[in-house]
Amino acid sequence: MTGIIDVQGLTYRYPTGRTNALDDVSFTVETGQFFGIVGPNLAGKSTLCYALLGLVPQFFRGRYEGRVVVAGMDAGHTPVHELARRVGIVLQNPFTQLSGARLTVEEEVAFGLENFGVPRDEMRHWVEWAMEQVGITHLREKNPFLLSGGELQRLAIACMLAQRPDVLVLDEPTSQLDPRGTIEVFDCIARLRARGLTVVMVEHKLERLLEHADRLLLLAAGRVQACRTPSEVLESGLFQACGLALPAHVQIAAHFAARTASGALPLTVEHVAAALRAAQPLVEASGTLLAHAMEPPARRDEQLPPPAVAPAIALQDVQFAYPDGTRVFEGLSLALGDTGRGVRAAGTRHVAAGPGPIALIGENGAGKTTLVKLVAGLLRPQAGEILIDGQTIRRRTAAQIARTVGLVFQNPDDQLFKSRALDEAMFGALNLGLPPREAEQRARAALERVGLAELAEENPYDLSLGQRKMLALASVLAMQTPILILDEPTIAQDHPGVERIGRLVRELQAEGRLVIVITHDMEFVASYCPQVVVLARGEVLAAGSTRAVFARTELLHEAGLEPPATLRLARALGLAATPLTPGEFIQAWQRWRPGSLDARCPVDRP
Repeated sequence: MTGIIDVQGLTYRYPTGRTNALDDVSFTVETGQFFGIVGPNLAGKSTLCYALLGLVPQFFRGRYEGRVVVAGMDAGHTPVHELARRVGIVLQNPFTQLSGARLTVEEEVAFGLENFGVPRDEMRHWVEWAMEQVGITHLREKNPFLLSGGELQRLAIACMLAQRPDVLVLDEPTSQLDPRGTIEVFDCIARLRARGLTVVMVEHKLERLLEHADRLLLLAAGRVQACRTPSEVLESGLFQACGLALPAHVQIAAHFAARTASGALPLTVEHVAAALRAAQPLVEASGTLLAHAMEPPARRDEQLPPPAVAPAIALQDVQFAYPDGTRVFEGLSLALGDTGRGVRAAGTRHVAAGPGPIALIGENGAGKTTLVKLVAGLLRPQAGEILIDGQTIRRRTAAQIARTVGLVFQNPDDQLFKSRALDEAMFGALNLGLPPREAEQRARAALERVGLAELAEENPYDLSLGQRKMLALASVLAMQTPILILDEPTIAQDHPGVERIGRLVRELQAEGRLVIVITHDMEFVASYCPQVVVLARGEVLAAGSTRAVFARTELLHEAGLEPPATLRLARALGLAATPLTPGEFIQAWQRWRPGSLDARCPVDRP
């Protein structure tokens, strides 16, 4: 049966590629389906999205075989501007989707409709509707280039929704969104599906994808590994064989062999909770754990090596507003790092100190990126003081501060401009005045740490977005700054990439550096960041132990966040413990039973 999307024998190689990016890919998507695409990095997911809009092969060229039919049109030969009337695409990096020709968010959303010649009154209606769908009506007058990464991602989605396509292709559309924004986007798509919209989505945030997808296409090395229902794909073992990890709550369900009433693997936190309740007598009777379970249920802070003494940062009554009048901070006071090194001056109300990296979390637009740009000297406060190890940075230039503070931007393309990856990795070290030989040694070592050693001679723009993120990180690592700030480091990373970054931030902290991670990935925070700062509307809502902060569910909700799935599962089951990883949950669940909770569970100690 032919669906609204019919792909048969699609094989494609980029003009400079050594191997096929897609190899004999075939599948069908029916009208109104939610079709998820998953796989490790370099699997060909983004390339497949390009093929559905005809960008492959019409824009990228290269060797192309097979047939792709979308909404009755041959995508390989129908002009892209004709396909665009029926098919909308949201690219992996939303910045690349800006027209650059419009000065406000509202005008940017209208840009596509203008090109299609939509009457003005009709245009106004659909622009307003699209902005409401993704929650950006309050940004209508802002310049698109002044938006945060998450706000920009919402804008890109709104631009496509306004055009009301029959098929919407989304390449990691929630990677830069806070948890609340992610839920809102998925809920929006669910509403549109009820009207007949067909959705194809590439996504690393598996929890929401599993909840909504009708089918999953699993890609690896350009080939289809599976195309079945989500439960069937996860139970096939192919998912793990491709180097991917099950979501935390699904890991727990698999660990205890918990199943739904129909015998399927439960895919949502609520379904896992119900399945565990039903399986509780069996689990208690057997006391058996599956061999493939997960990490040992040790305390997170016990797994960290003893850190060397790291630098410290203090912000004292900092005030900052952008030139357009947007006020971000009205008197921010915050200490980060070792409070014994003179950073906690009078008036500092919030402190995040202790072993391990510090996570800076909060909703899109909360002020996270603004805060770290102030610390790096890229922005200057209108009032207040910023100190590093007790010394003010007021009179230091951004170049001087860069010897102490290394900042890896959210969008790697903002800091990549060389034509060779090795040159890019050397650039910062050379700017510090290092001899070329030493700069190259540092750069090669940094490329090795991020997994790009074999790509040192490649052009950065021939790399994937995930690889470019790693390259930007390597360029800052080579500078060996005492303080390292990573803005959304897990964007575009598969499970091995996330694990590599997690290990790296722990190693750097153990080496004596202060590591600050801005992220919306609560699972990453739970696993790798023992300290956390929560920002909302330019204010610190909480700072301190991740376990203690994550236990405050109402506070997280106020900040547009939600606890990791493991903790939400514990709460759904009535557990008083605060498990942040699957291993901790297993320990808590084995010690406790619903209805007879014992408050002495050791896992819950901060």
